[in-house]
This record gives sequence, structure tokens and C-alpha cells, in this order.
Amino acid sequence: MSEYTAQYHPQCLQPNKPIIPASNLFASGDPISNKTTNRNDYVQYPYEEPYVHPPVPYKAPEGKMEDTTLYRNEYTPKICAPPQPVKPPERRGCSAKFDGLPTYRADYRPWDLPPIVPDKRKQDRPLLPKFNAEPTYRSEYIPKCIEKPTSYKPQELPKVHEPFKGDTMYRTEFVPLPLEPQTVIKPATYSRSRAPFETLTTNRKDYTPKEYCNFITFFPSCRNMLLSVV
Repeated sequence: MSEYTAQYHPQCLQPNKPIIPASNLFASGDPISNKTTNRNDYVQYPYEEPYVHPPVPYKAPEGKMEDTTLYRNEYTPKICAPPQPVKPPERRGCSAKFDGLPTYRADYRPWDLPPIVPDKRKQDRPLLPKFNAEPTYRSEYIPKCIEKPTSYKPQELPKVHEPFKGDTMYRTEFVPLPLEPQTVIKPATYSRSRAPFETLTTNRKDYTPKEYCNFITFFPSCRNMLLSVV
């Protein structure tokens, strides 16, 4: 038995009361009305449709579309004769029967070898005992006589009917210490310069003009391309 269990005194605590106010404090006896602030203060303004820019009407180009190309203008038809079929040459073979002896028959020499004897069959494995599906932790288990642990908790605890005072060691043994007043740190005041602001910046002061030439394009002109096509 521990000291906490021996000297424990149960307290009669009451459940906490809810702090939420009752729901009927702000209730009104007037009937519910559908006049809201949005309906009473609503002011109807004239509605103007937004301006829509009218699209530009399509105008079809006049004249006939030129569909001729350089391939059609400079094309010259060629007169070619159709290719004539060519018959492959005939292959003539010998009509007589081939009578010859290949090397694998002429050079074959039989060897005097003993007949092949099959190996002896291995001895059969001995029969194992029948599997009874019982694991080792069941077959080799030895039960131990272990007593059930007894509880040291007292059966009847003393009851205290006095209200809980709430005096703790932190409250009873607390010693307030005198604290020195904190010194207020004054922030540094910003002193603004009274000299007039000069518009001369580093970009204007250190700027040096550069000499550069105009950009020369390397693309051919459209006039030369049209002359080459025509």
C-alpha cells in the first residue's frame, strides 16, 4: 500500500454549471415579419446595358484568285516510251541421276564400344511419421503453477464530506519577492536633414554616353524575292 492510497481522502465535487446564457433572454413576443433591411432600404436604379463594340463587316476581295504556281508555269511534259518486259534467261540442269558417295559415308569408321548400362536406382527414402499438425510449442509445453497476483488496493476507502478547500503547497508556501521597477528605454529620435534634396543621382552623375551604329538587317528584301519568282 502506498502513502497516496493510505492518505487519500475522496472529495464531494459538484459538476460544473454551464456559463452559456439561457436561450430565451433576447426573445421577442412580436410576430416574425418579412420586412428586412435589404427590402426597406433598397433603392432601384435604372439599368443600362453595357456598350458592345459592333464587329466590322466582312468584305470579300474583288477579282479572281490566282492559283498558278511556278511548278505549273515552268512544267514541260516529257514523252517517254513505256518499258518493255524482259524475259529471264533459262537455266538448264543435268537430266541424269546423281550417283555419288558423300564424305560422311565414305570416311565413317564404326567404333567398338561397350553397350550403355543404365545407372542403378537410388535407394528409396524411408517413410516419415504422419504429420499431425501439432506445433512444438504445444507438444513440448509444460504448464507452470503460477498464482494470481493479489491486489494491494484497499477495499474500503475513507470518505470525507467536507468541501475541497483548494489549498495547495504552491499557494501556501509561495513567497513574493520584491522586484525592481523596469527602466523605460527611450527610443532614439530621428533627426531629419534640413539640406535641400539634389536631383543629381549616381545614374546622372556617372553616366557616359556610348556611340553605337544602327542595326543592319540581313534578311533579303521582298522586291528581290518577287523578281526571282516571276
